[in-house]
Amino acid sequence: GAVDVLTDGILTTLHAYHEEHPDVPRKWNPLYRWFDEIRADLIEEIRRQGGKVPDQPPSDAQILSWLVTQRCVFGVAPTPVALEVARIGLWAHSMVPGAPLALLDHHLGVGNALLGLRAEEATAWVGGDTLMAQVGDVARDLFALAERVDTSVLDIRWSINQFERVREAMAPWTSLFDLVLSAQLGDSQAKTLMDELNLTDLSADPTAWMPAWLPAQAEAEGFFHWELRFPELFIDLSSGQWRTNPGFDMVVGSPPLLDVADSALRARYAMAWCEGVDGEELKRVYLYLAQALVKRDVGRVSYVLSRAWLRDALGGV
Repeated sequence: GAVDVLTDGILTTLHAYHEEHPDVPRKWNPLYRWFDEIRADLIEEIRRQGGKVPDQPPSDAQILSWLVTQRCVFGVAPTPVALEVARIGLWAHSMVPGAPLALLDHHLGVGNALLGLRAEEATAWVGGDTLMAQVGDVARDLFALAERVDTSVLDIRWSINQFERVREAMAPWTSLFDLVLSAQLGDSQAKTLMDELNLTDLSADPTAWMPAWLPAQAEAEGFFHWELRFPELFIDLSSGQWRTNPGFDMVVGSPPLLDVADSALRARYAMAWCEGVDGEELKRVYLYLAQALVKRDVGRVSYVLSRAWLRDALGGV
């Protein structure tokens, strides 16, 4: 649905502009030129592989939907199965004849959207003032991946390798965030390790200090650090500098209608997202999360919530 709304909105804007400016040739429009270049690349790739060029080449709408799927949509799912369902749905919906399936791994993640650490918080726990700059330097390697369009199998292979390389480079910081979060949740082993390690001088190889139990625990708990998983939303990849107005243009979702029984999780949610407010109601915590993830002043949030809950005096944020 998000892909369709974005695609239709962009096409409507393009058509309206040229209707209002009939003297402006289509070929002068940089987006239309881009569509033409991609269409030509896709047809050339079909010929290179010995396939049959379709009688009707991909339309502007098909190419745009394919691009929006690759570049504009991010998602978090609680389980690998849910993530795979989302991935297959996006592939099927945005498929373009002759185009490879889009690489969505760097825009789709598995985890608990509420259970993550932010860089400023990690810096406060660890000490020192270089952590955020180091994360920014690592994120710069995503710039080439974020800017390219994969129109061939070789393109996809390059993008997969690049994404894995960046993920490996980010591993020490992910492990550090996992360790700090484990300590916050009351894990005694994590607290002891933090006291023993010099965490301001991490080895490039996290296995040099990372305990064997940490990755499995982080995966089981669903740790999800937004700034490390989707750095392009928070860091200018061309410079490695943290954005002054980071985040998403819009956050959509359907918060679970549950309460949090675990006291450690309630305390963590309240400290991370709710500014000290009790983190018992997940619906309410998700609203605070959305506020933290969207751009200030211009970001929007769209959630599925019951009218009864919204009428409650405690429902609003």
